[in-house]
Amino acid sequence: MKTFLPKRFFTRTLLMGLVFLLLGLSESFGQVFDGNYEYDDLLGIQSDTIDASASGTCEVNTIWATLLPTNDSLLIGVRNGNNGNAIFRFYIDTDQNAETGLKSDEFKNVNYPVGGAELIVQINVADGTILVYDSLLNLDDTTGIQGAIGNYSGIDGEFFEMLLPLNIFDICNPSSNGVINLAYYISFSGGSLTSAPCDTATINFEIGLGGEVLADQTICSGEFADTLKLSGQKGSVIRWEKSTDPSFSSPITIIKDTTFLLPEDIGVLTDTTYFRALVAGAEGICDDALELKSKPVVINITELPVCQILGISGSVCPGSSDKFIAPIGVDSVLWSVTGNVIFNGNKTNDTIYVDAGIICDSSYTISLTIWENGCSSTCDSVINVIDSTAPVGTAPAGVSGVDLCAADAISTYTFNAATVAGNYSDNCLG
Repeated sequence: MKTFLPKRFFTRTLLMGLVFLLLGLSESFGQVFDGNYEYDDLLGIQSDTIDASASGTCEVNTIWATLLPTNDSLLIGVRNGNNGNAIFRFYIDTDQNAETGLKSDEFKNVNYPVGGAELIVQINVADGTILVYDSLLNLDDTTGIQGAIGNYSGIDGEFFEMLLPLNIFDICNPSSNGVINLAYYISFSGGSLTSAPCDTATINFEIGLGGEVLADQTICSGEFADTLKLSGQKGSVIRWEKSTDPSFSSPITIIKDTTFLLPEDIGVLTDTTYFRALVAGAEGICDDALELKSKPVVINITELPVCQILGISGSVCPGSSDKFIAPIGVDSVLWSVTGNVIFNGNKTNDTIYVDAGIICDSSYTISLTIWENGCSSTCDSVINVIDSTAPVGTAPAGVSGVDLCAADAISTYTFNAATVAGNYSDNCLG
């Protein structure tokens, strides 16, 4: 959201997740440092759109970044809103420590946090003038940083570039892991720092020489993940590591020196797991003994739902109507039946009824598949159809012995179990 201030100036604070990893195809954008946007040069280079509707002189539309391998430099390309007179100040954290360097910069009695910058690169997009300051805001003409202004399309004057030597960064320090951070930028209209800042943005801008593993995945427990691929690394792969801890406090080594891991290399996972590659030397930028860690990838594991069939279990009588219930709260269900049974109703209902067949000493199987959070589980229940319980009854009063069909019985007596035996019952009613 933009807030318009007096004199039509505005301040916009934008927290961005700009993650730029150096691509192996950096021969494109990095080949020409002339201040101009070239589609073919930028094709395949990672970028981030900050404000697609940027139209003001000191607004930023998109930023690109890549490495120039031929002269060990970082090239940053910026598309601004129009070709007016504006100054951009980029605050660069060269040591990845927000507690060192310049933490804030003051303009018009307002302090702007700048993320612990050791260098400030200031470029006037009207004439290409570039100035570099240290963390004490003293001019520093020893860095070799260059700037160039140009065009995004035709002669619109909406593009500029900055070329930063890698030696200004502590990029080969083992604690930095080959990562470059840009912390903040502030821009001013009118080409003067005496103007109120008109655009400010926090930048979480990381360029890692170890590359980035692509891409994060979410799979069900017990499934195989897709192939993992390392992109943007500057150096050869030494090995891979995996860990269920994102900090890799106790990593497990995967002995592979390829830029990818196949599903069989990853294995079947039952817990959320992180993977990273270790890269050597950054292609001559750092000592070969330095191991650079890639940005890791995470494979999130979704637990399988617990499948359970509730209701009738064990044995039922022939012709019985049997009720079965799926677990409560799952996303969807699907029932199926086989054997001596007739299905009634909808197979996607939580509760179903079936009729056992009339064939004794047989069985039927109820199968249930449930889905929850994109994962499924299946369970079965085998039901025996059998009359395994004998009927019970007691002889009527006055009748003795076990022969209820005595020869002297009244000839008109209707013989059946219910009339001959008192208190008769049969679990299968037959």
